[in-house]
Amino acid sequence: MYIGSISTVRPRNRVVLASAASVAAVLLIGLAAFSFWPTHQAEPVSITPTPTAKLNSGHHIPLLGLGTSGATGQAATDAIVSAVAMGYRHIDTAAMYGNEADIGKALSAIFKEGFKREDLWVTTKLRTEDHAQRDVEPALRASLERLQLDYVDLFLVHWPVTNHPGPTLDPPMQETWAGMEGVAKKGLARSIGISNQSPEKIEKWFSNVTIYPAVNQIEMHPDWRNDRVLEFCKSKGIHVTAYAPMSSPGTMSKTGQHVPNLQEDPTILEIASNTNSTPQQVLLRWGLQHGDNEHVSVIPKSANPDHQKGNFGALQGTLSEDDFATISGFKFQQRFFIGAGGFINKDGPWYTYKDLWDEDPPENP
Repeated sequence: MYIGSISTVRPRNRVVLASAASVAAVLLIGLAAFSFWPTHQAEPVSITPTPTAKLNSGHHIPLLGLGTSGATGQAATDAIVSAVAMGYRHIDTAAMYGNEADIGKALSAIFKEGFKREDLWVTTKLRTEDHAQRDVEPALRASLERLQLDYVDLFLVHWPVTNHPGPTLDPPMQETWAGMEGVAKKGLARSIGISNQSPEKIEKWFSNVTIYPAVNQIEMHPDWRNDRVLEFCKSKGIHVTAYAPMSSPGTMSKTGQHVPNLQEDPTILEIASNTNSTPQQVLLRWGLQHGDNEHVSVIPKSANPDHQKGNFGALQGTLSEDDFATISGFKFQQRFFIGAGGFINKDGPWYTYKDLWDEDPPENP
């Protein structure tokens, strides 16, 4: 199944800027954010279809989306506009990101221009402060108000962590999940799922639930393949969404953590050159193929229309078996988002890396 395979119309007399990125940013919708637009003759604009995967909830998630962590204010609003204009049909946000209202402004204007709500997938996530069963629905309703939506396509428990340190998870995940099932039954979330959860925690917490998680959103890229979690999720019918699919050297540098930059890796650069691709496209194609173009969706972040366009071009090619195997054989493996300084806590319940992730940190040469 594909989303976005129809042509859209550019309204009359809207000024188109010189760069290709600016053209992409304005070819679908006129927002107040783009105050340079008058009206002109409509022209059809072809949108590249986005492949989707069917979840255990019966709904179809687009396999390439836009991550929005770190984008706020007008930058976040503009990022949604440009992304949807060039064909993105999957937007990922979270209450924790502090940008739902900014994204809501863009969504509202998009829908007022005639774009159909059912043609856009929106994911948001539950904050760690709202894990009590009684708090889940009010938290989602607050997110919906900020997003200016009646429902989200996917609602995730962002982290298996609460704001109540101690020897046990308080409230327990079973209570949180009961609240998640409640919002799904009311139609406030079409699908519900989890994020940053290990096979052990999934087995412990979700074996006897009424609605099984549809998605587990986890870190995944060639320097952290996360094979163990992916294979488990595949065996259980849980779709995986990969965040940081190109790793995240920019984010990590802000924390003082030194990480390799996959986008400058010599092997990635060579494959990109040989296939007339960008390094980012190579990395995103690896992520999609790591899930057999079915079990994994990827959500690269960018507020830059040029970068968005380049990332979206990942859908227009595949890696050869040899190139895929080469990238899959990268020896260096490291989780970059480890939860240190917040979710791994001396007061518990996750005292160590292994407590949170149920595996030892990787050993690299």
